[in-house]
Amino acid sequence: MQGWNARNPAVKRILQELRECQQDDNPDVLATAAEENLFEWHFAIRGAWDSDFAGGIYHGRILLPADYPFKPPSFVMATPSGRWEVGTKICLSISSHHPESWQPSWSVRAALVALRAFMQTPAGGAVGAVDASPEARRALAQDSRAWVPRSSSATTQEQLNGLHASMLAAEAGSRALHLAQVGSEQRAGPAAPSQDGAGPAAADDVAATASAQADAAAAQAAASESTRPGVVSPAAAAPEASEPEDDARGVGADRAEPEVRTTVDHQALPPSGAAAAAARSPSPDPRPEVVAPPPFPAFLRMADAPSLHHRTPPLGEDRGLTYLALLLVLCILAIMVRKVFLVMHVDTDEVYYSFQRTPVVEL
Repeated sequence: MQGWNARNPAVKRILQELRECQQDDNPDVLATAAEENLFEWHFAIRGAWDSDFAGGIYHGRILLPADYPFKPPSFVMATPSGRWEVGTKICLSISSHHPESWQPSWSVRAALVALRAFMQTPAGGAVGAVDASPEARRALAQDSRAWVPRSSSATTQEQLNGLHASMLAAEAGSRALHLAQVGSEQRAGPAAPSQDGAGPAAADDVAATASAQADAAAAQAAASESTRPGVVSPAAAAPEASEPEDDARGVGADRAEPEVRTTVDHQALPPSGAAAAAARSPSPDPRPEVVAPPPFPAFLRMADAPSLHHRTPPLGEDRGLTYLALLLVLCILAIMVRKVFLVMHVDTDEVYYSFQRTPVVEL
């Protein structure tokens, strides 16, 4: 990775994330930066073992913008999966198609975890999405185990081969981790049956659950990324937001309900005994009564009532404006007379001297 300015904020952030990905022990997600371009990453993710993509190894590219992490990356799949098109920038809530939902605290590793969770969600007509049949997805998953993308660069091809070999080597650990998770869920107890006696969950319920997990994967990954120095997660930036969320779920309504009932009971029951005497007695600290000012008489409202928007200008100011306006009018008249003389070809100097040569008649 020589030749890159380590002082550039984007390069500094990418190098930090590259080191974190190299130290990550997740057997289902692998990623590395290209040797020729630090802003282009190659990744490989494993299909979930409890889905139609079980056992599949799916390659792709991540294109990071120049002002990363303030703008989201783009994801391009290279392995056919029956979920996304190949060679197309797919539309996700964490991709460049939705920059409004991207958070700078998220990382490439968090985005890949969310991408793996999105594989089990329905396409929904999104850009680059495909809704293949379960049989076709299972067949593509088996084919992907022996297929590695081809590149014209020998260095890139070596990286792709290394990613694929590492995914195959970590398959046993990934399967063991999945079985341990399933065993812990079974020891926790089976799910409560529904009231209508339905059996296993329908396919629509499974898809809805997977969609919810995919939407929450980015937020959970952002919480884990908040432990890095210099990164503040959105949840830590606004701790006060938890109380309104509790109210939206109905927790705040339970706290306010006894107070509402008490107020209604006191209003419904008439006062008696000491309560009635206290109600009839004056309050020890009465509030001051607000008295509205009397209105102006009708014959004073227009002439003598104070006005907040107009004031009478002083006498000197009024005369000064009058003189200025009169001077302006005289100047305009002089200009107009001179224009008339020029149009009539009258020499103004001759007119001036003719007035001076006029004999004065003494009476």
